[in-house]
Amino acid sequence: MEVLALKKTLINWLGLLGPISFISYVAAVIFSPLAYPEYNWMAQA
Repeated sequence: MEVLALKKTLINWLGLLGPISFISYVAAVIFSPLAYPEYNWMAQA
């Protein structure tokens, strides 16, 4: 029973990685032009 609860907790934490990766990509797309003025997210995705 305890192993099942641990697995569920681990899956829940790993499930957060998807939204975190999406947010980090969006942040990179938004803030990259500040560091690289020639950056084109459509051409260099």
